[in-house]
Amino acid sequence: MGPPPDTPIPATTPEILLYYTYVDKIVQGLLFSAFALLVWDHALTFHREVEYVWKGRWTVIKILFLFTRYATLVVVGGNAWSQWQALYIRGTEFADLTFFVLQFSLAPFGV
Repeated sequence: MGPPPDTPIPATTPEILLYYTYVDKIVQGLLFSAFALLVWDHALTFHREVEYVWKGRWTVIKILFLFTRYATLVVVGGNAWSQWQALYIRGTEFADLTFFVLQFSLAPFGV
């Protein structure tokens, strides 16, 4: 939703715009850091995953574990990719398509 149509748009000052730019850069840095930590965690624990998870029999718990492990990697990686696209290829059709696919492809799963 949003504000009612008759709600006035708040005045923006250079200080407010600078603040939001600063916050946006912090959020982007946190996103890229989170993705790097997630990839690092996958790299460090992959041999244990193969040994303890992949060699076992298929159960519901195993399927849920693998889905959450790799869906998280796809979602965080996709968000980092779309942020990178927005930073360096802003306004192109490819960046817009990437954003659309990421926002709506996993929505039915609650991600």
